[in-house]
Amino acid sequence: MQIVIKQLDQTLIAYQAMIQRVGERDAARAFSAALNHETSKSFTAVKRALQGQTGIPKGTISASTSFKKASSKNLVAVIEGRGRALPLKLFGARQFSYGVSAKPWGRKQKFQGSFIIKSYDGNVFHRTSRKRGPLETMFGPSIPKELIKDDALSAFEGTGNAVLKRALEHELPRVMKL
Repeated sequence: MQIVIKQLDQTLIAYQAMIQRVGERDAARAFSAALNHETSKSFTAVKRALQGQTGIPKGTISASTSFKKASSKNLVAVIEGRGRALPLKLFGARQFSYGVSAKPWGRKQKFQGSFIIKSYDGNVFHRTSRKRGPLETMFGPSIPKELIKDDALSAFEGTGNAVLKRALEHELPRVMKL
């Protein structure tokens, strides 16, 4: 799953003016450096937001997300999330007389009629019928789905015209000195 930034009018105008001043090659290097810098900051903010939004441990989020940098040939930076829904056992699932209590999505919840089977790696299950079987595993949040919701999306959208333009103005003199 990917989030794509639409072309930003003011940024595009600034980029075109910069190309005319310094040449296409240097302008592309400056733009890719600015884009990587700002997307890297957004990536950190997104990972922090995901941690609060989902309750997923920091290490799991880091392992399931990646940041692909832009280059002067390909002016696209990508924040990517991988993986499926995570089992409830990762969210401090505990067995009680009413069922299981766990803390997915950052808040404590009761799952009535569910239970933990230690011999099945401590996963949380519930019955799909009144009979003894079949059982169904219960899951919490999924990083790719949560990446495009609520706080994580707001953190990503923090990179806008003004921020990218300031980064571009900072990177242009640095690239010209190389």
